[in-house]
Amino acid sequence: MPDKTATATFKKTGEDYIIQSCKSDILKKDDTINVADISSKLINDTFTNSDCRKLTLEEMKSLSKWAQDEGNYGFLYSTYDNPKDADYSNVFYTGAGMDVTQDLYDKYTYEKIEQEFLDLKGWPELYEGFVALRRQDIIDYLKDKVNLNPDDIDYKFGLYSEKYDVYFHNCTDNNFQTFNCTLGTVYTDDNGNEIYTAKFMNEQYLEKNMYCVATFKKVGNDYKIISCVSDYEKYNN
Repeated sequence: MPDKTATATFKKTGEDYIIQSCKSDILKKDDTINVADISSKLINDTFTNSDCRKLTLEEMKSLSKWAQDEGNYGFLYSTYDNPKDADYSNVFYTGAGMDVTQDLYDKYTYEKIEQEFLDLKGWPELYEGFVALRRQDIIDYLKDKVNLNPDDIDYKFGLYSEKYDVYFHNCTDNNFQTFNCTLGTVYTDDNGNEIYTAKFMNEQYLEKNMYCVATFKKVGNDYKIISCVSDYEKYNN
C-alpha cells in the first residue's frame, strides 16, 4: 500500500493509547481498502482499555437519534479531525433544520420568493429546488453545534437576498440518509467530559457496507461532534 498516510490523535493512559481522531488518505474513491473494516478495528481496539466501557443500548439509541436529526446527519458525510474541516455543503444541503423557505412563501407568496431566487441566479426558469437560510440562524447554529463562526469554515452559504434578508442556495435532491449507531465506547477525560466514540451504519448503503466512526463530547443531553472518519466520499465523489 504505497504512499498512504494517516494522522491520528491519541490519549495515553498508562502503557496504552486511546484513539480520539484519525485523518487518512485511504478514503480516496479509487482505493480498494474496506474502510468499514478499519473503522471497526479502531473502535474495537478501545474496548481493551480499562478507561473505556461499551455503550449501553440506550446510549446507542440516543446517538442514533442524534444522527437522524436534520441538523446533525450532515456531519457524518466527511472525514476530519476538526469540525471546521467538515464538508458543510452536506451539513447545510437541505437547510440543517433551519430552512425558512416555507415561512417566506406564507408571508410573501411562492411566486415572489421564486422570482427573487431566479433573479439572483440569473435563471429564466427554475431548474433546481432551493432553500433559504437566515444569517443569524446560521450564526446561532454553528455556535451551538461546533462553537464556530461562519468565517471559520470554508463554505459559501449562497446568494444573499437583501430584500428578504436570507441566503438562497439550490439543491437537486434530498441528501438525508439514516445512520444507526451499532457499536461504541465512552470514557471520561481529564476535564471530566464524557467522550464517545461511535460506529454508525448507513442504512441506505447496506449493500456497500458503508460505515463511519465519529467522536463526540457529551454536553447536557446533547452531543458535540469532535471528529469523524467516513467512507461517504468513497462512493459519492
